[in-house]
Amino acid sequence: MSDQYSLTYACDKGDLQTVKSLIQGGMDPNKENTFGHLALSVAARKGTLECVQLLLDLGANPNVVESADSMSYNPGRSPLAGAAENGHLQVVELLLSAGAVVETEEDRSPLALAAENGHLEILQLIAAAGVDLNRQQGWRQRTALGDAAEMWQSATVECLLALGADPTIGDRDDDLPLSQFCGNSGVACNVIEKMVAAGAEVNQKGQFGRPALHQGAHWGGPNTVETLLALGADPNILDDSEQSALHHGCEGSSADEVVPLLIKVGAAVDLVDDEGSRPLHLACKNEDAGTATVTALLDGGAQINSADGDGQSPLQLTFWLMYRNNELQAQKASLLLERGASPAGVFESAARLGNVAVVGQLLALEVNDSQTPDEWGKTPLHWAAYDGNTDVVALLVKAGFGLDIVDEDGSTPLHFACQEQHVETALVLLQANAAIVANNKERSPLFYAYDETRAALLEALPELAQCLGSELDEVREGLNCVERGDPDDGCPACKWTPSKERRLHCPWCGKHGVSNSDYEVLHGNPYTPASDTEVRFGYTCEHCGLVFHTHFNVFAMASPGLTEDETGASWQSEDDGVKWRRMWSIWD
Repeated sequence: MSDQYSLTYACDKGDLQTVKSLIQGGMDPNKENTFGHLALSVAARKGTLECVQLLLDLGANPNVVESADSMSYNPGRSPLAGAAENGHLQVVELLLSAGAVVETEEDRSPLALAAENGHLEILQLIAAAGVDLNRQQGWRQRTALGDAAEMWQSATVECLLALGADPTIGDRDDDLPLSQFCGNSGVACNVIEKMVAAGAEVNQKGQFGRPALHQGAHWGGPNTVETLLALGADPNILDDSEQSALHHGCEGSSADEVVPLLIKVGAAVDLVDDEGSRPLHLACKNEDAGTATVTALLDGGAQINSADGDGQSPLQLTFWLMYRNNELQAQKASLLLERGASPAGVFESAARLGNVAVVGQLLALEVNDSQTPDEWGKTPLHWAAYDGNTDVVALLVKAGFGLDIVDEDGSTPLHFACQEQHVETALVLLQANAAIVANNKERSPLFYAYDETRAALLEALPELAQCLGSELDEVREGLNCVERGDPDDGCPACKWTPSKERRLHCPWCGKHGVSNSDYEVLHGNPYTPASDTEVRFGYTCEHCGLVFHTHFNVFAMASPGLTEDETGASWQSEDDGVKWRRMWSIWD
């Protein structure tokens, strides 16, 4: 630690004795430490009045500005600016009495920092010392009034207006104090009136071509909007994106209150912005806009089936964020359907998002494309099963949706329910007699189920284990497809009629027809996981030739196309069922 850093550290901790000792020992109080910090600025920021007084008495200069250092997050402040920013009134008074100047060359003036942070007494004290209220500073070239307005400091804005601050001066981006101030629902509406009375033009466009009403409609809330409208704000002015205040209101968090206010005073409901969106499109995508917003727009004449720039209708857009606010978006969808919205192209989304009421409403309308496969060959039932929307799956099954329609990979809805481990969904499909068939990879649905899912299905439907003719523990060891009903009738998946031999299913091709070879000593063979391996069963698939062995809780396999050396590393513990199922995929 350098000596200079010792001084600033002592000032930070308020260690007066160390500060005094170091300076009296020859340390310069006006020299920066390694990070550009000055002792007096550190003490002023901390608000330790006694330390500030001691430093002044020992020769610290109240007007030295620190060097800005981005590495240490030091913005470069004078002692007065640091005290003003942090609200230390007594320190500010002491520094002013010691000759601190209120106008410095630093990036942000003491007045602006006090205004931004709402330190009203300090602001008044600095203003009384003589300062340019309208000085533009900082990288944004913003006035103190602009800083206070951006931070929605109602009392500070009111004070600056009373002192003569000009509300018409924007920053480098043409952002205006009035627009900044109206972007919050907590601001005082009487201060908005005072800003206009002081010269702010209510319809003057600021940053992005937006007047104050745009900001108020999006962020300010109903009170702000009412105040601006009463002051003469025009609801149909367009910004640089060709959006009106109504567009912004439909995107805001207070849409249900703001939108009816704007429509009441004549806001056009079907203006199209530069992306092809109308207010109704934006309201349907906004998770904070409810049925009151949609009702107001429709009652005002909004076109219910209009397409946006991407060709999406308002109804289709209600599903855009339904996963985040399912109930509210579903209410809007239901309202649109009641008001005559076209249901085309929404059935799949409704099924995926799992709202039973909306799906039921669409079924009642007899939507023509409800069972039309998408580009991947999947129907709404596939997607509902994939997402585990059990109630929707039950509704679709009852409505007669195809249980056994396969997608481009040959997978049925049951494949997806098992793949995603949705036990209840899979049970609904199985109880409805969904066929257990192999997909294009010759994998049956239960091949994709983890041990826990598979066990739950077998426990709920014990007849599924009949085609193995074995106990549940044995079924879990090698099951890939199952049979419902009498095993002597043959498997409905592959039509193979089992013999009286032990009936396993091949973990590679998913078919019946695995024959028990004979007892085999595995000790010393590349198939064994350890040197103490005992004699266990060996099996061969009559369909694909896969050889595999069982050894209590260990399962090792060799594909017909691989050598023993290549499969010797394939041993995995059955306790980690996920891993050994994934291991099979190397032979896809």
